[in-house]
Amino acid sequence: MLTGHRPHKLGGYNNSEVQNRIELKLAEVLDRANKLAHQKGKELTVLTGMALGADQIWAKAAMLKGVKVIAFVPFAGQENKWPQHAREHYYDLLSKCHKVVYCSKAGYAAWKLHKRDKDMVNNADYCIAVWDGNSGSGTANTVLYAKQENKPLLHIHPFSLDERWL
Repeated sequence: MLTGHRPHKLGGYNNSEVQNRIELKLAEVLDRANKLAHQKGKELTVLTGMALGADQIWAKAAMLKGVKVIAFVPFAGQENKWPQHAREHYYDLLSKCHKVVYCSKAGYAAWKLHKRDKDMVNNADYCIAVWDGNSGSGTANTVLYAKQENKPLLHIHPFSLDERWL
């Protein structure tokens, strides 16, 4: 599973160079993970929260590699306030997912985003965080939860693309 920043922390809402570099990095990570899964006789499946930013970059990269994607959507309608082009991209990605899991009933509430993140961590063997290391964000909270649950977590810095296991 992957947790990560929204577009405003990844170079903006238009396809930024930062986001393009993150997509290439995640494609490399997927190649390594896929190779490891096959060595263990397993099929790689990735989990995504389908939020704007790193979540959707992860889903797209996995789909381009032919890897199964399971969307953990916090609630039906999470996309309702997004611009039209963002909703269209979301619907396109969602339609290509192997499975869609709605973590809570429809209607926005901040706790539903945290529940979604916990559900993904609980269902993952490994976690990835595209994270600048700052506290006070949903990504930081998910990193803390993954560590609390003793999940192996690969931290990728969104700008340097340096990676390390936490």
